[in-house]
Formats: sequence, structure tokens, C-alpha cells
Amino acid sequence: MTATVLALGMSLGGASVAVAAPDDDTSESAPATVIASSNGSAKVFVCKYVGTPGVDERLQTGNNPISVSVNAIPDYQGVGSYFADAQGRSYVLGEDNRTGGGQEGEPSVSECPAPDAPEPAVMNITFMCKTVEDGPVLNTEYAGDATEWDANTYIVRIRSDQAGVPFQVKVGGTVIHEGVSIAGDLFFALDSATGGMKVHWGDGLSKGTASTNENPCSYPEPEPTLVTPAVNSTAFDCLFGGSFTLSETDGVVWTIDGETVEPGLYPVPLAGTDVEIVASIAPDRDDIEFSDGAQTTWNLSFTEPEGGCLDTFPLVVPNSSFTLPDCDDLLGTYTLSETEGVSWLVNGTATEPGTYDAETGSTVMVEAVADFGFGFAAETQTEWEYTFVPEQECTDLAGGDLPTLALTGASDLTGAFGLAALLITLTGMGMVVARRRVDA
Repeated sequence: MTATVLALGMSLGGASVAVAAPDDDTSESAPATVIASSNGSAKVFVCKYVGTPGVDERLQTGNNPISVSVNAIPDYQGVGSYFADAQGRSYVLGEDNRTGGGQEGEPSVSECPAPDAPEPAVMNITFMCKTVEDGPVLNTEYAGDATEWDANTYIVRIRSDQAGVPFQVKVGGTVIHEGVSIAGDLFFALDSATGGMKVHWGDGLSKGTASTNENPCSYPEPEPTLVTPAVNSTAFDCLFGGSFTLSETDGVVWTIDGETVEPGLYPVPLAGTDVEIVASIAPDRDDIEFSDGAQTTWNLSFTEPEGGCLDTFPLVVPNSSFTLPDCDDLLGTYTLSETEGVSWLVNGTATEPGTYDAETGSTVMVEAVADFGFGFAAETQTEWEYTFVPEQECTDLAGGDLPTLALTGASDLTGAFGLAALLITLTGMGMVVARRRVDA
């Protein structure tokens, strides 16, 4: 016959029992809704939890485990099962087969399964280093943190085994920094030296104590600057010659045929000239490297164009003249001829053809230079030195005294002819003209 198990709130000899009552259907049997213990008990020990499983679940404090009737458990599934209750959930730890009263024989709460909650985070705090310059430091790069740190700050590390945990850094009761952890190393910087730092998180958890010091941070070696030296050349031309230019590249030293030279333009006036050029990094420039594939040596040959060049350049004759200072206005003059193919230098400075004033007592150095495509004959005078009579000598001349002047650079005046010319110059003209010839 079919029986329904009724839980009776009575005790027979101190033991709870289950009593079967007849059902209307007597044709077949149905299983009991609870399984009584061997001594007929229908009570079990239950571990009670509070909080949300998977978030903050924890064992209930106080009397835990407790003994309850299986009839109080919704959808009872036997020992080892969980069920929901008003506070959270409970776990059926085992049958309560005791026959006496009191707490004797109750299991310990330590036998209850651990709550379904994450383990509390583990954190610590460590001082890393003091920055000495702006930029990333090796002390934080190893953790993948490429933060740009300001100079003269103190870097502190918070290491956690969990992400998303709020924390505070305190010195005593004062919060000096707060944030949210990552699963790994998190860094922050302090503007001044600080001692006695402790990290606080979770339900009263804390770790410390860390203090700053003056140990400097380590910095990565800077990436070298890649440079590409360049040499540009023009082919030899019969009229203008050839040339090459060395680029002005930071950190690069140039040599021509083994001699150190400056970057810039170099003319090549003669056909058949060979030039060996080498670019190298300056010894004190560790921050410079040649780019991959950069050319660093050049061998240039300047040859005549097909058909060759004329044997000689057109020859030109420069001319320069001067006048002595007039004792009235104390100014002399010198003149540079306007001759095709001739350029002029006066005291080393390029000067256009024409006539120029010269102050009394001054000396003027004049040089003629042949332009590309022109030349001077070997005997052509190309340099002049003019010394103008000083003001005092004009006073002497007024009194009839002959000035004594030095003659310099008279390379064309030699022997008796030179002496005669000197006498003519001093006695007949009252001036000094210094002439020098430079072979072309």
C-alpha cells in the first residue's frame, strides 16, 4: 500500500520518529520523501552561511552547525547537499543520530565546506627608487609600466595578487594615496621623502611598513640617433672644373685622403684628380650610429670630359693702381681693374672692381684671383701692398724733409734695376708701392 511519511513533533524514549499514515491509493507504493536514520531520526546537522555565494559568502557566527528537522528543509536532497534559507544558504553536513540532549556530539564548524567567496587579496608595499631625471625608469619597466616619471620624485610599488581591490596607503592615520589594485605591480610617485607607509585593504587587512630613501632609479640606455652622411659631386667641366660637397651631419667626422676636414664645398680645378673620402663617428659621440646601409667611404675621380679640354686657359692680366694721400684731406685711393676672369681680394675680403679711399697711415693688401676658366701667365703680378703716408709725414714734407718709407714685397725689383726704381720712387714720387707677383 502507499504510505505518506508524517513528521511528528513527539519523542518516544527521547528519539524522534517518522510515522506512516495510510493513503487512499493502496494499489502501489511510493518512496518516502525522507530517509530516516538507522535509529529512526529525521534530523540533520546543517552548516549555515550568510552573504552572496561567489562574492562575499561566509560562515554564520554563533551556534554553527545546527541540528534541524529534515521537514524544515525545502526539497531535501540528503547529506552533502545545499539548500536556500532566509539568510543565504545552508549545507547538510550529516545526520543527527544523537539520543541525548545538549550540544554533546555536535560536529565542529571546521568540518563545514569553505564559503564560496574569493580568497582575500594579498598586498604589500615597497619603496622602489628616487628619480633623477624625467622619463621611464628600468625599476618600473620590468613590470610593463612605461609611465613617464618626473625628476626628483619617490616611486612606491603596491603588489597585489588580485585586481580591482580598493586600497589606501597611510602614514599613521593619514591617507597619502589611494587607488584600486591590479593583479601585479602598481606604481605611484610621492613628491617628498616619506617614512612609515602602510597599505590597507579589504576587511581590516594591512601590510607595511615602507619608507623612502635616496637610492637613484636606473635608466635605460638611450636609443642612438641614426645618421646618413652624404657626398654630392659634380663632374669635371673644362671651364668650371669639378667639385664635391660633404654633408654637415651631426656627429660625423670627415677625412679627405687621410686628412681631417670640415664639411662643405670643395672645388676641384684640375682634371685627373682622385679623392678618397671617409666618414666616421666622432669618438665622443656614443649617441650617434650610422643607419643601416649608409655609405661611409667614397673614391671620386675627376676626369676630363670626352674629347678632352684645351691645353691652357685664356690668360688675363689684372691691374691695380693707387694715389698717395693728399695732405689737405689726408686720403689716398687704390683702384682695382675691371678685367674679365679676375676677382679681387682686399685684406682677404672679396671686393668688386672700382676705386676706393684709403685712410692715412693704413696699409692695404690687394690680391687678384683667376676665375674658373681663366689663368695668369707666370710673370703676371697678382699681389700688391700699398702703404699710405701717415699724417705726420705730410707735416714733414711741408717743411722740406724727405720721408723715409719702407718698401716691402717688391719681388720684381732686384739688383741695380730694383735700386734705381727705389730711388725714383722715393725722390720723384714721394710714395711707396709694394708689389708682389704670384705665379698662376
